Amino acid sequence: MNIQLNSIGDKIIIDIRSESQYLSGHIPGSINIVENKLLLMPEQYLDKDKKYVIYCDHGYRSYKVSNYLVSKGYNVYTLDGGYQSYLQM
Repeated sequence: MNIQLNSIGDKIIIDIRSESQYLSGHIPGSINIVENKLLLMPEQYLDKDKKYVIYCDHGYRSYKVSNYLVSKGYNVYTLDGGYQSYLQM
């Protein structure tokens, strides 16, 4: 499910880009969990009782990751437009 930047509210924001991309710029308050780690061990990083917004650079990878995590029972949204939508604000 896609979500707009202005609708994030109190959801936990996760940046799935590489560490170097995250360090180059990220949404304030977001945490960096690289895509592969999140896909391989979601139970290590996520709680099924919490809500998350996942983003990548443009939204395509985060959309795929979000769909997978939702199928595993997690409450996950993807940021529409990814980090680039944040930069356009």
